[in-house]
Amino acid sequence: MAGERTGRSFETQRLVPPGSQHTRAYDGYEGSFDGRGAAVGAFSLLGSDHVSYGATSSRNAKDPRDITPPWPPSVAIPVVASTSNKLSNWQTFYHLLSFITGTGMLCLPLALVEINWYGVLLLIAAAVVSAYTSKLLVDALEAVRWLRGTSVSYSDLGHECFGAAGKLVTSVLVHASFLILSTGYLTLASWCLVDVLGLQYGTVMMLVAVCVWFQVLVPSLKALAVLSAVNVAFSFWVESVILGDAMYPLKQIALEHSDFVFVTPDLSNVTMMGKLSYTFSLLLGGLFGHSIIPTLYDSMEDPSQCSSVVARTKLGATAILYLPICCVTYAVYGATLQAPVFFNMRNVVVRNVAIVLYSIHLLLSYAITLFPLQRAFERWIVQPPSGSGHNSPVEAAAAAGELPFVTSSPTLQSDQEGRRGGVETTARVFCRSILVLITLLLGYFTAPSTIDVFAWMLVPTALLAIVLPSVFYWHLCGEDATRTDRVASVVISVVAIVTACWSLAVIVECYPPKRKAMDAIASVKNYLEKIISDPQLEGMKALLLDADTKSVISMVMSQSHILQREVFLVEQLDATHEPMLHLKAAVFVRPTARNVELLRRELKSPKYGRYHLFFSNILPVEALEKLAEADEKEVVMQIQEYYADYLAVNDSLYDFGLHNSIQLSVRMPTASPGGALLSTATAGVLTTDPVDKTKMTPPQLFQRSVEGLLSVLLSMKKKPTIRYAKGSEVAEKLAREVSARMQLEQDGLFDFRRPEVAPLVYVLDRKDDPVTPLLTQWCYQAMVHELLGLHENRVDLRDAPNVRKDMTELVLSTTSDDFFAQQVHANFGDLGMAVKQLVDKYQSQTQTHENIQSIDDMQRFLENYPAFRSQSVTVSKHVTLMGELARRVEVDGLMDVSQLEQELACGDDHNTHFRDVVAKLKDAQVKPLNKLRLAILYALRYETHSSVQLKTVKELLAAPHGGGLSADRVALIDAFLKFGGQKARQGDLYGDRAGLKKFMRAVTQGVQGVPNVYAQHVPPLAKKLEVILKGQLLDQEFGVVNGGAGATTSTDLSGSNGVKRVRDVIVFVCGGVTFEEAMKVAELNQKAASSNPGQRILLGGSRIHNSTSFLEEVAAAYNLAPLHGHGGANANWNYDGKKL
Repeated sequence: MAGERTGRSFETQRLVPPGSQHTRAYDGYEGSFDGRGAAVGAFSLLGSDHVSYGATSSRNAKDPRDITPPWPPSVAIPVVASTSNKLSNWQTFYHLLSFITGTGMLCLPLALVEINWYGVLLLIAAAVVSAYTSKLLVDALEAVRWLRGTSVSYSDLGHECFGAAGKLVTSVLVHASFLILSTGYLTLASWCLVDVLGLQYGTVMMLVAVCVWFQVLVPSLKALAVLSAVNVAFSFWVESVILGDAMYPLKQIALEHSDFVFVTPDLSNVTMMGKLSYTFSLLLGGLFGHSIIPTLYDSMEDPSQCSSVVARTKLGATAILYLPICCVTYAVYGATLQAPVFFNMRNVVVRNVAIVLYSIHLLLSYAITLFPLQRAFERWIVQPPSGSGHNSPVEAAAAAGELPFVTSSPTLQSDQEGRRGGVETTARVFCRSILVLITLLLGYFTAPSTIDVFAWMLVPTALLAIVLPSVFYWHLCGEDATRTDRVASVVISVVAIVTACWSLAVIVECYPPKRKAMDAIASVKNYLEKIISDPQLEGMKALLLDADTKSVISMVMSQSHILQREVFLVEQLDATHEPMLHLKAAVFVRPTARNVELLRRELKSPKYGRYHLFFSNILPVEALEKLAEADEKEVVMQIQEYYADYLAVNDSLYDFGLHNSIQLSVRMPTASPGGALLSTATAGVLTTDPVDKTKMTPPQLFQRSVEGLLSVLLSMKKKPTIRYAKGSEVAEKLAREVSARMQLEQDGLFDFRRPEVAPLVYVLDRKDDPVTPLLTQWCYQAMVHELLGLHENRVDLRDAPNVRKDMTELVLSTTSDDFFAQQVHANFGDLGMAVKQLVDKYQSQTQTHENIQSIDDMQRFLENYPAFRSQSVTVSKHVTLMGELARRVEVDGLMDVSQLEQELACGDDHNTHFRDVVAKLKDAQVKPLNKLRLAILYALRYETHSSVQLKTVKELLAAPHGGGLSADRVALIDAFLKFGGQKARQGDLYGDRAGLKKFMRAVTQGVQGVPNVYAQHVPPLAKKLEVILKGQLLDQEFGVVNGGAGATTSTDLSGSNGVKRVRDVIVFVCGGVTFEEAMKVAELNQKAASSNPGQRILLGGSRIHNSTSFLEEVAAAYNLAPLHGHGGANANWNYDGKKL
């Protein structure tokens, strides 16, 4: 009869004549069947009262130990039962453990990162809760199965308790969880193998799909148990590799890697309750197996053993797998623990072995996870609608005999049963293949990370693992339930709902974007937050720095923010004071020989109770050994490398703060003996930076540039293709040195996930564009630096007249000043309007606060006072700066000077320009420094012009009425021609070589006019970057060191028009950059964000120049006297224009 197909839901039973009964049962994908469903259906048709099941039955709480059936014993019903595909207890154990360890081993080690060792207790609690709710679910299944006499699914429980709507909702939740997990397993395995195989993500997904397709041929759960048993073995193999690497060596430097497939949200600002909720939900997700329990229950030889098997599996997995991995890895790696944990391994070979093992483990988990989905799909295809009286699609196809892709013998073709069996087999394979294809497409187009899978599974896990089992048990077995079970089920359900909602809120609030754009400030700030918020440093602590890291921190983090993280003291590493053993010390310094020696002295006689060492760059093994020898009292708790060895000025701008780096372009240091590059020859050797950074030798400058660029790449997690400006010796050597150092690192530091498009690094030379640093700037940040000096985000106004004492030193930072962040690139005119609006807004609020007439008004004033006070400081600061800038523009006559500078940089009219330059040189109102800049701009522009009058210009500069400059000042003109003249530089600085383009630009400007005569100049760097972003890599101007080293396929992606596209571009200018170039890069990034998301430029240089610092460095490079203090009678200027 129809009821003999196992797993059916007999909502309306049919009595089929014995002659039409099929002798085979459909048991390939279903659970067991004991004949009771057919008995109930027959009994209901014999005229007895309708039998109710579940919640509506008078026997809805039947004790499973009561073997009295719910029908009269006088009714004899034939039973067709198949036990060939039943699961033993061990096979059920293999399936369930294979199912839950898929994501469990990936994310559960992170449980301790946010809440320290309390995570162990929370893990045990989650395991107990999960095992208990599994028992409630099995009891509910047992009750309904006994009453129905047939196999019961999760959706059947929903139907028994809530009717058709409950069945629909439960079915959607269950099948959605299977689809999410199977897609997640397939995707995560692909991401793992991408790092090992070095192939593109889509290619790896295709290979993985081919590997998992074999499971479509597995006929039943019993046959699949072999794969699950192998998967259990793989779980223990992965555990042994992880624990083995974690235990040896015991002390190691945690490595930074790309975001891979698990990005844990930044919970630094989340409350402890939020962290507990997130962690508890994470743990429940790793122990989730409730959706597959009904499938395993129906397939067991002895379903009464299901509850004990499930409990032993979950508790055993927690005790044997999860707890050891969590405890050991957290004890070794601490807060730097990453998921998957093999990213913390130092040994590349061992890590790759772990990745391969874990990938196979995920694919085997995928097989058991997809199985229930396949069975549901096949049930719809193979079985007829319940109670409809119609044939299923397979039965109809078999009856018609019109399936051309079904092949069988002539004997079977003449037999209806054989034909139906062939169609069923084909339908099963077809259904399974379709589901594999669906998960493949979902994985390819969504590319979910582990946290994506976790977020998608939050609601299904909370409902299917906690709430619904409790509700079903209460509804079906409530009358016989003990008081303890009733109370526990309610409490657990409430806790699950609260934690799930809280965790979802935490993820929504803290969830990072899938692909983080390169951001210098965010990267450095993230490292610093890791240091001061390290769980091992909880409580009062001291922060020990050196001169370099002090500057790094001051650029991105305020003192008040540091104090909020319980930092009691911030001091230099070499400071002396009495011991404070009650404090922990967080040491953040550069890995230099001097700092290591200071640390050795500190460790031999420690002034703090515990030391946590953080280095801003790669720490050589030699230094690690020295520190280990000095740590005789074992006060060092951890040693980490946090790659923040550069100054983050803006989100797309960084520099190294190096003085006199121009000399590298003038006289590049020679290679070391044996032909090795300077820095490569000293790789693994501690840097010997001098205390005075202004007195670094060329080899030290070169090595510091290499180390800084390596730090940038590591912090941005990029292994790029490096290109350099042809014709520049320092650019080529620096590019080759960085590439060589990346290859020399044996610890897998640069083994990041390979993107589809390799990042690009362009190493340029300042000598190819000596014009941009000499121009007067008119944008806020650049103007402040040009006229007042902006060093490490600070402006010194002590020499400025009429400035209040509290305004003599100002901080201009985009991270702490919202107004400055909005107006950082605003021109001088727009800035004046913005400052006026800021003042007007402040005045209106002042009037509001003055109108205090009641207690409520006073209370509101006090509540708003901190923001009001902050706004008052902001208004005063920017009004002061605006006033001083306006004064300098008027006193120096910069409007006229700047207009002539722009004409010299952009125009081509020698006679007019020479006449204007001579006029300015004779003008007593023009400052000597500005006269010198005009003369140099004229010399660079018309160096090879037939009518150039350099001798006249030099004589005027030396004359008393022309500035009275000394011989060294006048010699700067020749120095600039040697440094960046036409013979020295590469590229088309003035556009003279592009005759047609130059002519068209002149015609266009003549017709349309110039919108701003003070902003005509566009830096050559900006023009090159525009071309590069369009896909033209300018091979004629740039050489390549390691083409495609970081790409999975090729260096670039080709667009639809065949033009190559790039995504991440990092630029480094040897000799320094300018704020004008930084502004153009910010504009390109803003344009790319709207038109081509994913493209991003990061600009950096040896330092950030204004015109004075640039002149100073060129003078030093050619051994000329310093600018300050050696001018003529009228040359009264000081460095950076601070004194008039």
